[in-house]
Amino acid sequence: MPSVRIVHNSSLFSAPPNSILIHACNTVGSWRSGVAAAFKAHYPGAHSAYVSACSSGVSVGSTLLIPPQACDVAAGRQHWIACLFTSARYGKDVDAPETVLKNTRGAMEDLLWQVEALEIADGGDGVEKDGGGRPGEWHAAKINSVRFRVPWEETVGVVEEVLEGKGREVVVYEYDEVAAADAGRGGRGKGRGRA
Repeated sequence: MPSVRIVHNSSLFSAPPNSILIHACNTVGSWRSGVAAAFKAHYPGAHSAYVSACSSGVSVGSTLLIPPQACDVAAGRQHWIACLFTSARYGKDVDAPETVLKNTRGAMEDLLWQVEALEIADGGDGVEKDGGGRPGEWHAAKINSVRFRVPWEETVGVVEEVLEGKGREVVVYEYDEVAAADAGRGGRGKGRGRA
């Protein structure tokens, strides 16, 4: 099984319940543009958890795995959110591409470790022990490829290396930035972009 599969013309946010939605984040608590802004609009509870974690201090090369938050679930969005801390900052202060790639490796390894730990805690039998739903399929936008300015081919190479032989697949979506922004406002957009 390949570890990364690209999906076109579909929404990351329509992934099955309890899927892990993966995106690259900064460590300062800002989801202001691109796919991060769409995450903020769709998952205000997860956004609050992200801001709180960043306020307490997080490290690049790690992942914050946020379980489905009550207010997000009430709005019909029962997803785990994986914040891969691949750059300390954003905008003109974004880390260099080679640093982002190094941090992506560490963050993906951390995500893998956290999910495996949750599976072990559940007994590895697929039966939820706390009723909260355990993480399911892995879904992502093309992380790092726009706002953090790293060629997608380089990021996907790192992700494939980390997941090789682990029995995991990441479904990656072509991100439509215009449609995502319009969806957050209740409209429909046209256009094609990458996150």
